[in-house]
Amino acid sequence: MLLAALLPTQVPAKPYLVLPPPARAELGGERSRITLDGDVLTILYRSSGAAVYLQGGVTEAMSRIEGTDLWGLRLKMTGWDRAFFGYGFSTSANAYAREGTWRGPKAPPSPVRAERLKGKMVERTLKSKALGEPRKLFVYLPPASAQGPLPAFFITDGSECERFARVLEPLILARRMRPCAIVGVDHGGYRGDLAMAPYDPKLNFRTKEYVPGVDPRRFDLHRRFFADEVLDYATREFKLSSNREDRAAMGYSDGARFVLSMA
Repeated sequence: MLLAALLPTQVPAKPYLVLPPPARAELGGERSRITLDGDVLTILYRSSGAAVYLQGGVTEAMSRIEGTDLWGLRLKMTGWDRAFFGYGFSTSANAYAREGTWRGPKAPPSPVRAERLKGKMVERTLKSKALGEPRKLFVYLPPASAQGPLPAFFITDGSECERFARVLEPLILARRMRPCAIVGVDHGGYRGDLAMAPYDPKLNFRTKEYVPGVDPRRFDLHRRFFADEVLDYATREFKLSSNREDRAAMGYSDGARFVLSMA
């Protein structure tokens, strides 16, 4: 069984208050800008689209500033100066390109990232009995592994494995963490062509597999694949620890909802 944080599965209330957008704004030659004034964060973006969304760590619809091609959003919250979040902009509520990371003046420093991994990245394809189809696994194995079975993180959105490994490995080499593996588990993805047809939620298998209640049957099949098949295979194949306290599940966005649902 996976070890996951015992946190409530209800979606928490947003910690900020959405204020009316600025009545006036200028961007000059910039495409976007995020500024902090006291406890009010102001986000500006230039677009000729019919709608614009701030996406990422903070997700909100933006409002057009009258008479301009600028879109604005103001969010009030105590503690913005200590916060940080990844962000991007889109004209659709369903997809976006990551643009950067905003950090408040008192936010923790960015983690050290390995430019080149000393450990190994391994890719495997596991044919799932529960899902009836193959799925990719992306696995990080640390350098100079400790004697005995390795602890491991089992993560959703498995293609992100290497990105997490580049943050984890410096901590291992600095002896701030035990050597441990990461097992990244791929999802079903979106099975349509957005270039040819509008977004269809029925084709979003990532959402079906990660979010309880969207497609209960598909969700349960994926849960069995993740918690039983992947665990058994990875433990044998990569000599991972089978102790409960040496296993953790991790995810972000809908992947986090999936992990919490198994807590």
